[in-house]
Amino acid sequence: MKRERFLLLWLVLFWLFVAVGIWLTFSLSQNLRAEKLIKDRLPPVLKEKSVLQKSLVSQKKIRLFEFPILDDRVLRLFVGPQLYVRKDDGKIVDIYQNESVHDGIPNDWFLKYGIDITLLDAPLKDADKDGFSNREEYFLGTNPKDFSSHPPLISRLKIAHIDVVRWKLIFSGDIGDKYQFRYRDSLGKENQTSSFIVAGETFFTEGEEKNRFRLVKVLEEKIFNKSLNADTMKKIAYVEDQSSFKKGFQYQVSKGREGEEFQDSKVVFYIDALGMQKDFFEIRENQVFTLPDETETKYLLRKIDNQQVEIEFRRNGEQKVLILPVKSS
Repeated sequence: MKRERFLLLWLVLFWLFVAVGIWLTFSLSQNLRAEKLIKDRLPPVLKEKSVLQKSLVSQKKIRLFEFPILDDRVLRLFVGPQLYVRKDDGKIVDIYQNESVHDGIPNDWFLKYGIDITLLDAPLKDADKDGFSNREEYFLGTNPKDFSSHPPLISRLKIAHIDVVRWKLIFSGDIGDKYQFRYRDSLGKENQTSSFIVAGETFFTEGEEKNRFRLVKVLEEKIFNKSLNADTMKKIAYVEDQSSFKKGFQYQVSKGREGEEFQDSKVVFYIDALGMQKDFFEIRENQVFTLPDETETKYLLRKIDNQQVEIEFRRNGEQKVLILPVKSS
């Protein structure tokens, strides 16, 4: 029984080796035949084994192609030049050779920053969404693809509205060389000196407009009285403003019940760029201020009236004045 099993196992192994030998012989003959067919079809120069091996090795190498440059233009060996056709007259345009497609901006500036020059409104586009057009960025030398690179924000300063407070300073009384004053404004705020003051003193010491005014001097002067149609002598108080936004301003106030009327103005601004359209800020007349990202430049709001706002500043060593028109409401 054991002998029969041994013979059966030997026969199986024998025929298995025979089958493997036949398969290897067939595969080798097929490879030789395929190699012969390939070699017969190759050009004579590649039929030599050494040449063929070198060619196969060469094909596996990674090659870097360097495109030649002519007149600052890259000549791509496998791609035709970028040519366009004008929509209005059908003329062919080569953006590398022809004049500016968009007046005032060279074609190579658009190419440098990868901006689509074929768009009719390409100069008006805002590639980096900073609120400044491509045309503005070109003329002011900033990067149209970089949000943090933008023209000065003063060029985008806008007026939201102007607030005006009218006020009266009243020279209400005097005893010898001591004087008394009152304050009243269009917002309904009032104040008065708690006691008589002398020249050189600051008032009001409490309440509205605290310590804003200083009495410089009081003189008796000749003033023409319209109702009497004659000159009369009247006391005039010279008062100096001590506030940060009008420091040094002098007011002349005649003694009497009516007083003299003046006004304080302030502008509510916003910057129409960088997403700041809703960030409002107030600046008083004659106040010095700065803008975000431009802390080195000081701006002076030097004048406010019903028609325009004037802002003074220095840039590149030059004194400049920006005039913003006031829109009628």
